[in-house]
Amino acid sequence: MLVVTSAAHALGARWSGLVVGFPVNGLPVMALLHARYGPAVILPFIRMFPVGAFGICIFNLVASRTLGRIGLVATIALAYAVDVAYLAAVTWLRRPRPIDLGKARP
Repeated sequence: MLVVTSAAHALGARWSGLVVGFPVNGLPVMALLHARYGPAVILPFIRMFPVGAFGICIFNLVASRTLGRIGLVATIALAYAVDVAYLAAVTWLRRPRPIDLGKARP
């Protein structure tokens, strides 16, 4: 998000507004996609939205606790690292696991 915001002048108003406003525009985009393509298109987004929203909260929590102590650049790096670690953990925990048929029956 920081890179896109910083590069807004290079992207121009048309593109920077689309990519930067994702959290704000999520609901209208879902409504438009649902109206045009039906509910199946937005189900994956709805399923993962709480995970992503909690990731934003984690980023903000880390940033609010560390900004005064370690500075802006280190805070952004740390907050992104913690958020990415959280998302990786969620992805790892949600992955499909193979069933061991030898243990499935007593």
